[in-house]
Amino acid sequence: MRTIATSNRQTSRNVGTVQQLPDGRWQGILTLKGRRVRLPIFEAGTTEAEARRQTAKIARAAKRMKLEVAAGPTVAAMTTESISGYVDRVFTARSARGLRRQDNEQARITNHVLPVLLHRKVESMQKVTAADCRAIVEVLDNKAESDEVSPSTAYQAWSLWKWICRESCSSKIAALRVRPDDPAAGVLPPDRGSSKARQWLYPEELSALLACERVPVRWRRIYALTTYLCLRAGELGALEAEDVDLQRGRVRVDKAMARDTKEIGPTKTEDTRVLDVPKNILPLLQQLLIEVGGRGRLLALPPFEDLAANLRDHIARAGIIRRELTDSSKTSVRLRFHDLRATGISYLAMLPEMTGFDIRDYAGHTELSTTDKYVRRGRKARDSVAAPFGPIPPSLLDVPIGNDRISTPLPSNVSTLKKKVWRPQRDSNSCYSLERAVSWAGLDDGDRKAAQK
Repeated sequence: MRTIATSNRQTSRNVGTVQQLPDGRWQGILTLKGRRVRLPIFEAGTTEAEARRQTAKIARAAKRMKLEVAAGPTVAAMTTESISGYVDRVFTARSARGLRRQDNEQARITNHVLPVLLHRKVESMQKVTAADCRAIVEVLDNKAESDEVSPSTAYQAWSLWKWICRESCSSKIAALRVRPDDPAAGVLPPDRGSSKARQWLYPEELSALLACERVPVRWRRIYALTTYLCLRAGELGALEAEDVDLQRGRVRVDKAMARDTKEIGPTKTEDTRVLDVPKNILPLLQQLLIEVGGRGRLLALPPFEDLAANLRDHIARAGIIRRELTDSSKTSVRLRFHDLRATGISYLAMLPEMTGFDIRDYAGHTELSTTDKYVRRGRKARDSVAAPFGPIPPSLLDVPIGNDRISTPLPSNVSTLKKKVWRPQRDSNSCYSLERAVSWAGLDDGDRKAAQK
């Protein structure tokens, strides 16, 4: 772990030493059996003197007990680490293992779980009991019943807390094992409530959206790729030209962009899938490969938090009027950007040659039960809506330069794209131009002008 400050005071090996981390907190370091062992980080506000005093106390106790390095959990248990400090360590360790850290997940613990424990005067992870966990469930149920939070949010908060409790006794990381048992074991979860209906776009509605000139080309390209390839937003943000095999009509999906840090990591399920994509999306993929010169990211995404609101605005511009797409109720949720992926999965179910297992693998689901709801929806709508995955509008294949567009012929031999890099004098890919702008919203004047057409 990188440090920014180390005390100049020389200390004895018997009482350990302390180091200051980039966020200002202190961490004690002991030498046990000739090896350095880092103690859990002291919570924010702990002074250097207090950190030294606690480190020396642990060092003396370790000497009396003749602890070895393997006894890391016992050393951790002797600290006065708060529950919030332990929760932060668990999420930090999760990020260090290559798993993406979602700030909203930690916020669920901070907002819905820790206040209950503080009210019950539970000071450390070692003092959490099954009764405390049952109190957490009761509070979450009450919040869901009073509509303070949704039942799904309450259930997710409990699932995260149950995972933290499991880490406290059986984590693969020794420093996270601070107790011998799981206090949440056997505690029933909050009520999940009835699931709300999710939305999707009918094939004719998607065609109207992609063809609407009042929606900027850069947005329509995002909507087309997300739906036809059934991608999550992070997967689309990480998609590169090298992942596209035009000769075989395949796209490789093996990475995703984190919503908070924008770092590239594994997909949600940490799997790799190779998609045999619908043939009608190939011209758009070819055009994007031309514009980026056969390498690098295909598209730059706007801020993740803007995706859903802009999608709902754009479907209104396209004349798509369905109340459930724009209004939430007690039984349904309005259209989200993620529902474009669900739309594509439902389209797959409308194809006679696709089985449930084929759809599961294409979508990257871990369980067939997750895929079943899309299969049922697609099969039911097969005879009542237009054919899915229709042709891409020609306007999406134009190269935008300023306010004008010029048509660019597709290469006759796509295999030479990576060898012969074609690129116009000006930025041909509007999405890549955005990366050099102050922000995506800063270029949205074109979006507003399109809305006035």
